[in-house]
Amino acid sequence: MVRNLSSDKVSNNRQDIRILHVVDRMNRGGAETMIMNIYRNINYMSFNFDFITFTDKESDYDKEILKLGGRIFYVKPFSLLNPLRFIEDLRQVIQKNGPFHAVHAHTLFNIGLIALAARKEKIKLRIAHAHSTRDTLNDNIVRKMYQRIMKHLIIRNANSLIACGKEAGVFLFGKEFERKGMIVPNAVDLDKYLTVSSDDITNLKKKLEIGENIFIIGQVGTLNEIKNYHYSISIAQRLKNIGFEFCMIFVGDGDLRKNLELEVEEKGLSSYVRFVGLRNDVPLFLNIFDLFIMPSLYEGLPLALIEAQATGIPCIVSSKVTSEADIGLGLVEFVNIDQNHEEWVERILAKKTDGCIIDVKDIKSKFRINKYDIKSNSDLYLDLYKLRRIEIERLL
Repeated sequence: MVRNLSSDKVSNNRQDIRILHVVDRMNRGGAETMIMNIYRNINYMSFNFDFITFTDKESDYDKEILKLGGRIFYVKPFSLLNPLRFIEDLRQVIQKNGPFHAVHAHTLFNIGLIALAARKEKIKLRIAHAHSTRDTLNDNIVRKMYQRIMKHLIIRNANSLIACGKEAGVFLFGKEFERKGMIVPNAVDLDKYLTVSSDDITNLKKKLEIGENIFIIGQVGTLNEIKNYHYSISIAQRLKNIGFEFCMIFVGDGDLRKNLELEVEEKGLSSYVRFVGLRNDVPLFLNIFDLFIMPSLYEGLPLALIEAQATGIPCIVSSKVTSEADIGLGLVEFVNIDQNHEEWVERILAKKTDGCIIDVKDIKSKFRINKYDIKSNSDLYLDLYKLRRIEIERLL
């Protein structure tokens, strides 16, 4: 089954430069937010993004995609029982809605089938994009065989291998990434994090009923096992037991929310831990945090951590998170999560005592040098899509 959504704003001009992204769904995850950051900032150059997703339910970014002029095509998700049907659905979308300048896939191992479908439809640029350093599913014999086959198909059919960081690239592409891969940083619109008004910060604290002397600890991400929110709640319990005045805010939603809320209630932490759900004002929330934490079990290169550094707040992060995510501002401290929670508690107490003031000029400089500021790196995305401004003018 193939369904599609489009906006009245979509041009019928066959000269439009359209990139077809393939994702699971366009919710507010790290990879999806990264794609939207690119879309918002290259849309002015007459690029347009279309999307294949594997859900028929509305996702967080769908309305904005349509408003920007993109289209959304829903196909049934991949199944080991019928891979040929999956390939055929992808080919139908390309045939009926092209031409596409490129197909850009973000879905881990089944990128192999996506790249194959794109090659059969003679798409010249077939981009495989690695966002993770680990498979989220069990590594049984069948899964390992599937991984091996898909990696082979990716290398054979994709002609551009990119990743958010080196570890993610090597995980998905192996030695081929070191030979011909490209790192594309998870860039953000830096101005959004540096221009939040003091009035907005004050008003949000009042709305959340957080007192002036309360130390605010924040975590941003999907409420799932990978993000390790149980660990954060255990830290909150220890902070409460020693009489520390704090508020812990979880920004995000997910399958574990009800269980986590119940755990907070059972541990008597309801007045200390807040669940604020999915937000479209993450830069504002980051600006009220005194400390950002990320006790994740693993990550690719987490966008939330990049966002936190854009705000200039100190970050205590699991040692399981790649060190590539530290852009060099002295804000990130990596701490082991395999031992007890006491080291985390000690570091949190130290952060309140030490304080942290980062010059805005330093933030802008580091983000520009490391290519994390999307507005100053538009040419990086022209390189990614193998275009130059003169070619854009010719095609339009």
